[in-house]
Amino acid sequence: MTNKEAKQEAIKKAYGANWDLVQNLTPKNGNDYFDLIENGVFKIWFLNLTNGSYLDLFPFDKYHYCGSDIGNGYVMPLSIQGLHGNNGWIRIEADGSNLPKDFHVYSVVLNGKVFKDDCYFLDGVFRHVCENEWIKLSVYAGKVTHYKPINKELLPIY
Repeated sequence: MTNKEAKQEAIKKAYGANWDLVQNLTPKNGNDYFDLIENGVFKIWFLNLTNGSYLDLFPFDKYHYCGSDIGNGYVMPLSIQGLHGNNGWIRIEADGSNLPKDFHVYSVVLNGKVFKDDCYFLDGVFRHVCENEWIKLSVYAGKVTHYKPINKELLPIY
């Protein structure tokens, strides 16, 4: 599955039972459909409902509302609010084309578990320092699916 397909699956999952409704009501030609499938944003004015019905479909505890009033704005599932940047994580393409090119410290996701600090990308493999031994994460414990560069906090200049 490509990153684009994975992103669209995350959007579909976040909308849940409402996905068919929002997808079918959004015109397929233009920016509105792009906003839905790429950004997870649904323009609520495509629905012809009373304000009470909007809240039944898109409750405040699961959706973020944006706009001038409840019936004339946008909704987005709260669960995907960090979608645009994937919360800072880079999902590794199946062909490895977006693996890091430099020696750097990373956090990685391996078998659904986050490894923080002491992970490096070296010689085409993520490695973890454990008791002064290098462990090849992609061979040792399974497949690394995501990575995030860890940037050293710099002190203020003034």
